[in-house]
Amino acid sequence: MDVSIDADKGPTIRRPTPCRSRLLVVDGKLHAKVVRHLATGAERLTIIRYGDLYGHADLAAVRAELPDIEITIEHARTRVDRFHHRYHQLHQASYEVATALSRAFFEANPWIESEIPEFDGAAAEFTLGVADFVFFKMLRMDGVARALRDPRFDSVIISFSDNRELYRLCAAVPNLVGDPRIEACCWLPGGAQSRFETRQIALGAERGGAEDRLPSFVEDIKDYNEPPLSAAPEAVRAYLGMATKLPRYRQGGHRRDRRSIALITHEGRAYGYNAVQIACGLQAHFNVDVIWTQGREKAFDESVSRVADDVVLRTLKRDETSQPGFMRVASLVPDRRANTAIRASTLTAFKLPILDLVSKWKSDPAVISALDCVVRAGLAELMLRQVGQVAIAKKVLETYEYDAIAISPIRTSNNAIVGAVARMTGTPSLTVETHCLNAAYCRYTSVRTDYAAVYSDHFAQEYDHHFGIAADRVRSFGSPRILRPPHYEPEEARLRARERIGLEPGAHRIIAVPTQPMPPALILALWRMIIQAAKALKQPAKVLLKTHPEEGQGHIERYKQIIEEESAGDICSVVDADIKELLMASDLVLTAYSVTALEAVVLERNVAIVGQPGVSYPTAYDEILGVPLCCTQAETLATMEEAFELGPKARSGAEAFKAKNPHLFDNSTYNRLREIVDEIIDKGPAGIRQRSELPQDIFVTAPFQEYMV
Repeated sequence: MDVSIDADKGPTIRRPTPCRSRLLVVDGKLHAKVVRHLATGAERLTIIRYGDLYGHADLAAVRAELPDIEITIEHARTRVDRFHHRYHQLHQASYEVATALSRAFFEANPWIESEIPEFDGAAAEFTLGVADFVFFKMLRMDGVARALRDPRFDSVIISFSDNRELYRLCAAVPNLVGDPRIEACCWLPGGAQSRFETRQIALGAERGGAEDRLPSFVEDIKDYNEPPLSAAPEAVRAYLGMATKLPRYRQGGHRRDRRSIALITHEGRAYGYNAVQIACGLQAHFNVDVIWTQGREKAFDESVSRVADDVVLRTLKRDETSQPGFMRVASLVPDRRANTAIRASTLTAFKLPILDLVSKWKSDPAVISALDCVVRAGLAELMLRQVGQVAIAKKVLETYEYDAIAISPIRTSNNAIVGAVARMTGTPSLTVETHCLNAAYCRYTSVRTDYAAVYSDHFAQEYDHHFGIAADRVRSFGSPRILRPPHYEPEEARLRARERIGLEPGAHRIIAVPTQPMPPALILALWRMIIQAAKALKQPAKVLLKTHPEEGQGHIERYKQIIEEESAGDICSVVDADIKELLMASDLVLTAYSVTALEAVVLERNVAIVGQPGVSYPTAYDEILGVPLCCTQAETLATMEEAFELGPKARSGAEAFKAKNPHLFDNSTYNRLREIVDEIIDKGPAGIRQRSELPQDIFVTAPFQEYMV
């Protein structure tokens, strides 16, 4: 069933009308057969799920139902990626909201400092959590709002759930209500269906210029008039009492004669496993406890099991002391009584800053709708939970008295809070960055720990210039993400990797193309340039493209389409191989700004960066590695030919980089990190940064620059 938004006629059920290009906005999930019904009459279908940041949808199931329709999957970052000015604008808006409302929260609740002495030392990290909460709400809404306003869609169907957020967004987008292109539906049964119909009528009543209308929550918030809470309400104090109960502790293989450290991390595909790798590597020298600030305990066990197969860690001494301890240190979700107690005075304090924010941003539907949603539900509760996170982190560090803590990654609020608490308890702290950060991405956080460990000296300078920590407090150590297998022999590794991937033996050169999320027009142009250069080679070659984990099936289909258009199916393909295996199997790696460029050099593979004239990348890997930047088909072809003729002696062989960074080629990563931790413990509290030395901003300070737009 589908229902149009029409205030005059009310909800009416009908089949979708024929169209050239239909947008389907889905809140929640829809069965593929429902999608097939909603695609009726469309020549092309674009699907975007409200709340989706990565385009994760079962495209195969939908395509099976709609084999003859061109289907595209979008997500919140499809139209505005990390390096787009609009992304930066949303970042600025969310930071402004978080700063104003966090300040109001502290003013409304002066009892916090008496319950948790020195709490103001974690104020920046607290604000970081609020900023993230607000930002990702804005980003999700902006992705949908931009798609809804795209005139290229001559038909739009919105599938609502019982969630109010998408309704609020639709009410805030100017001229959306009454737009003849738009129809709406709800596939939930019972009460949700009747609420849907009621809300559609209410939406119809909102017809007009949404930008001139103050959101109703502004009027709602004026009803609150409570004085600041000078003392913690009983329900809040009870919540903090529950929140600070020590979590279950699983002791690892600890010995009395070793110094103790905690490694702060969380479940996450990009960092969780690498942090557990580090913990297991350091466990050979320290008593290590992994503190999981969010995620499933089971995920830690899964990571430990994977470490058992780690080719480098297997060569370290493994005995009964090899497994780290474990705690899940995450504050409890406040109960209803505690939330109610904190909400009244907090919303009273929000009045003036909310009015200012609404006045400034009322013409921006994504910002104003996100503000509407978080103030109505979630924000005060999140803030109370952040207070609980500070309290439980303080209890844990005071109880276990670690000699130092390491945090990986620093840029999530729950992790950063533990770093702030370490300053309160006199515990030295270290940021361990397993990736390769750069200040070009506006939402990287500044580094407020006492020390930092990064991949190479290049990133030490990056931290010094933009991340708020001086170079003399930054150490280079490599990364567990970028290691050579032990006893690595480049040529033997190439043969074995090709066999494992299933490549036919022969004289073909292998060109690996690892991709990175980029604007489609740019990455597809680069892919076409690579294919055309490969076709001009005078020797046999295979070009194998490996998509980034954040790219979905829609991206894969576009890459395959370029192969078909260039009639290159005999030499080019999209492969689903392990990235390290593909790099080892290759003769040449071509990428844009992926960190796989560093990994390939460590594996002694030739590397070149591909680009377009006038388009700069946020990380200039060609400059870091001293390898070619290819911006034309001719340059790409010349680099291919030189790499195949000269091997390591070619410009793409990165010989100067290898000579300058020997520690990246001898697998001394864990030893170097151990030395860094020893140094920090030896300096003790004397090495802790003073409050005056910490960066004032919680995000990096580099001037924003658009990339690849």
